[in-house]
Amino acid sequence: MAPFLVVGHLTMKSPGARQKVIDALTKAMHFAQESEPGVTKYCITIPKDDADQNTVFAIEEYASKAASDSHMTTSAVQDLISLLSTNPDILESPPKVYTLDQAFGFTRPETANHENPFILFATLAFQSGTREKALAAWSNSPPATEAQEPGVLSYRWYTSAEEPEKLFSVEAYESEDYLWSHHAKAPHVVKAMETVKDIGTDTVLVALKRVTGYMYKDSGSAIRPSL
Repeated sequence: MAPFLVVGHLTMKSPGARQKVIDALTKAMHFAQESEPGVTKYCITIPKDDADQNTVFAIEEYASKAASDSHMTTSAVQDLISLLSTNPDILESPPKVYTLDQAFGFTRPETANHENPFILFATLAFQSGTREKALAAWSNSPPATEAQEPGVLSYRWYTSAEEPEKLFSVEAYESEDYLWSHHAKAPHVVKAMETVKDIGTDTVLVALKRVTGYMYKDSGSAIRPSL
């Protein structure tokens, strides 16, 4: 099985409850970083909008289903599950979990050393039967982005078996300004947007900031402290 991404969207009842969840996720992240080579991303993020004090997005990438299954058995993850399932003061609503299959894209090794990237989680919905056209339109963007836009740290696109009319992307930039002043105006991005404009039905962009964790992993990656 190819690498796949899991994005967990959790909404808590209070800022204090969110901090408890972040603390539990951080323990799981540290164990994954140190002891689980198959967990290739584990980034704990919160909305960039400070008005939202209750939400967490956990971005996790697994090299295989076996790596994911093994991760779920660790004591840190079991403690997290217990916190979420037994404490009525934590969750405002059931978590939304996206399981996403990698389509194309890249992550630069230097992403591991960037402490404060601007992270974007995008969901693009399309008319029934048109997702493959949209996928083809966007497939030319990652190679051009990687070659021409050094400020794009990570740029990966995904599909979902559970939501077959949607595409998803998780993107990391050196800054929010780089996204809008450079990437969004790049010819390959403009061309893709022009191609899909008549088949798109909805676009949801969630701007995120990293709390702790890693977006790229190799043997030399160090755990960055919370920001």
